[in-house]
Amino acid sequence: MMVSDELLQEVKDYLRITWDDTTEDKRLKNIINRVGAYMERVTGTSFAFVEEDEAKQLLFDGTRYAHNNAFEYFQENFLGQIQSLQFKVAVADAESQP
Repeated sequence: MMVSDELLQEVKDYLRITWDDTTEDKRLKNIINRVGAYMERVTGTSFAFVEEDEAKQLLFDGTRYAHNNAFEYFQENFLGQIQSLQFKVAVADAESQP
């Protein structure tokens, strides 16, 4: 997934990172990519992370956990939200079937 400058800035704002550092930006982009890939794997669909929705909020929170070296706790602490997103994706897929 390509991390846009806008998405990177939104994540930095969410994490309250107010300084510019190309090394940190690269690290954050890598984290965003890993969390995005995780979300795609557990839901079976891809996300653009453009809309203000559950998927984007989970991306932000997953990035926060990974940025703080605690991603192993993300699934446990956000299991309800992850399952809700999985259900929403499954229903949307079912409704789009003829």
